[in-house]
Amino acid sequence: QLGVRLVPTLEFIPDALPENADHISDLLRQARERDEHVAGIAASASFAGEADPYVKPREDDEE
Repeated sequence: QLGVRLVPTLEFIPDALPENADHISDLLRQARERDEHVAGIAASASFAGEADPYVKPREDDEE
């Protein structure tokens, strides 16, 4: 017997977590800015048609 043992080794591989987190934060900031812009437009908007555009059932006068 040679007396050689298999010694486990560890290899450190840095992940891209900080870069991904920065990218996600940037996307969330952009979405927040767009939401604020759309909310500002919606506040001064008016209806394109009637306030209640849904078709209502006709009432029969024959009863």
